[in-house]
Amino acid sequence: MKEDIATYTTKIKKLHSIMDMIENVIQVNELDDIITEILKAGREVMRADSSSLWLIDKDKKELYLKVFLGKDNQIKKRISVKLGGIVGMVAETGEPVIINDPKSHPCYDPEINGNGGKESFCVACVPLKAVCEKEFFDQPGKSNQQKIIGVMMAHDRHDRPFNNDDLENLNAFARLTAVNIQKRIMYDKLRSMFFDTIMTLSEAIDSKHNFTRGHSRKVAEISSLIQELIHPDKRMKELILVAALLHDVGKLYSDDNIVKKPGKLNKDEYEHIKKHPVDSFKILESITHLKQMLPGILYHHERWDGKGYPRGLKGQEIPAMARIISVADAFDAMTSERPHRSKMSIDNAIDELKEHSGTQFDPDIIEVLILANESGLLNGGK
Repeated sequence: MKEDIATYTTKIKKLHSIMDMIENVIQVNELDDIITEILKAGREVMRADSSSLWLIDKDKKELYLKVFLGKDNQIKKRISVKLGGIVGMVAETGEPVIINDPKSHPCYDPEINGNGGKESFCVACVPLKAVCEKEFFDQPGKSNQQKIIGVMMAHDRHDRPFNNDDLENLNAFARLTAVNIQKRIMYDKLRSMFFDTIMTLSEAIDSKHNFTRGHSRKVAEISSLIQELIHPDKRMKELILVAALLHDVGKLYSDDNIVKKPGKLNKDEYEHIKKHPVDSFKILESITHLKQMLPGILYHHERWDGKGYPRGLKGQEIPAMARIISVADAFDAMTSERPHRSKMSIDNAIDELKEHSGTQFDPDIIEVLILANESGLLNGGK
C-alpha cells in the first residue's frame, strides 16, 4: 500500500511542471477574437479595404479562411479551397508579395484572392511563420526552425497601391498573429497533457477494485452535465470535471479489506472510510493549480442538513462544486454494482435521491438531475 501511495503521489506531483507551463498561457482568449482584432488594426494602419487570414492544412493540401474582415467589420463565411492562388504561392514559397494588378497574375484566383466577393485591384500578402512544434516542445535549446502555417492578406488600399512600407507593416501583424496561434497550439497541447494525466491517474485509482472501475469518470461526466445545466461556464465545467475525477484519490490510504467489505461497516470501519476526503486534500493541496478544485474534493461528503463530514457544513456553507459532486457520486454509486448490493435503475436512483433532497442533498441540484433525466441526458452513461 505504501508503494502504491508513493507511486500515485509522484504522478500527481508531476502535474506541477505541466501546470506551471500552462500558467504562462492560461489567459489565452478565443483565437478568432484575437485574430480579428489584429486584422482590424492591420487594416486600419494600412488603410486597406479588407484583410484576411488563411491557414494551411498540408495533409489535405487546402487553405481555409480563418477570418475575413471587410469594411463593415463583418466576418464573412469561412471557406476551404485547394492550395492555390496567390495565397497558395506565398504559402509555398514563404516570400511576401505585393501585386498591384492581381487579375493579370498567373496565380490569381478570385475565390481566394478576391476582396469579399469583389475583384481586387491590389493585394499585399505575407506568410505566417511559427516555430516548428518538435523544436518548440522537444528541443528548446537548439535553434528554432520555422514552418509556414498560413498567410495574411490585405486587399485594396484606398489612396494608392501597396508599397514596401505596407508590406513591412503587414509582416509585423503577421508575426503577432503567428505568435498568438503558436500560443494557442502550446496551450491546447499542454491542456491535453494535463487532462490525460488526470484521467490516467483517476482510472488507476478506480481500477483497484472491480466495482469502482470507471466510477470517477462517470461522476465527472454527471457533475459536468449538472454544472452545464446550472450555468454553462466553460471554466467552471473544467474545474468540476477535474475535481470529480480526483474526488476519491484519498482512498489510496483506505484499507482494501474495508473498501471491499460486502456487508455493513461497523463504527470503526466507517470512521476509517470517512477519512478519505481529508486524505485526498492532503495529497493534492501542494499542487498550486488544483487549489480551486480542492473544496469540491474535500467537502463532497458534507450533507445539506449539516450531518456530513469532515466539517459538518450545512446548506449554502457547502461549496457549490461539492454539492454537485455529492449528488453525482451518490447517483453513480446507486446505479453501479457494489459488494453489498445490486445496482438500481436510473428511475429508482432518482427516487432515492428525491427522498433525501433537503436533508442529504441540495434540493436545487436534485431538481437539475431530475431535469437531466427527463430530458434523456442520463441514459448515455449507463
